[in-house]
Amino acid sequence: MSLLSRYLERLGLSAPVELSNGSLEKFTQLHQQTFPFENFSIIAKEEPHLDSLAAVKKLCSNRGGICLELSSAFGWLLQQLGFHVTFIAASVVGPPMTFPDRVGAEMDHMALLVELPDTLTDADDGGSTFLVEVGYPNPPRVILPLNGVEADNYRVVQSNEPFITGDGVTLHEPFLFQRKRRKPQRTGAETGDDWMVLYAFSKKPHDVAEFNEAMNYHFGLTNELINGVRIVTPFTSRRFLAIATANGHTTTLSERNITFKDENNQFQKIKIRTQQEFSDLARKHAGVVV
Repeated sequence: MSLLSRYLERLGLSAPVELSNGSLEKFTQLHQQTFPFENFSIIAKEEPHLDSLAAVKKLCSNRGGICLELSSAFGWLLQQLGFHVTFIAASVVGPPMTFPDRVGAEMDHMALLVELPDTLTDADDGGSTFLVEVGYPNPPRVILPLNGVEADNYRVVQSNEPFITGDGVTLHEPFLFQRKRRKPQRTGAETGDDWMVLYAFSKKPHDVAEFNEAMNYHFGLTNELINGVRIVTPFTSRRFLAIATANGHTTTLSERNITFKDENNQFQKIKIRTQQEFSDLARKHAGVVV
């Protein structure tokens, strides 16, 4: 069986597929619900190596990955299916950063832009280029046009003001990936209304290989210099897993506990006592074999 067929089989799909914004959103949701964000390779001190085929092989071996692996693999899949895909870099905004004064490095995060010809999209809002997010730990369950249209409490807007990322790169007319702010405010950064910025990006295309420096950072081999301060990756402290669920929630698993919504839509938080219990829960809730 070819690598493409194995990948599609994991998602419950088969080629050929329809090329439309509806099918793109369906594939995105399936990917979010099949392949978790997880840092097990980092904690195991495996050698970092980023390319799309290596990421695909990892996912097809009952694993997930960090954003760089998940997005590079899914971008490859979409390209094989006939979608026009651009790999983009994003500067993540988060504690203790506030937007726009403190933004992460330009290449911290990888996401995808997928462009559909107007004849292949049934969107009525004029959007034919979509932000596709499968590598964020709690991603939107929708694809987002770049014209500010809100969907699932998320949107992408474009700023007229250039700004400099934490590692000194100027983004001109950046796009801002935003989530509607919750009360009380938790993470992200206030923009003067009810929206918080999760990351900023440009439409500049990148090769997957350009993210290898970011891969080394996330694996703890290097530090980032952000506004003159050495920043250590947060992914090396303990094992963590997050996977989207079909009921619209996210199951999270750490070495301390697991949180999820049960079949009655009730929030559950269960303490983990042994390594075997952790491994069993990773397999049960995310299909990950560790």
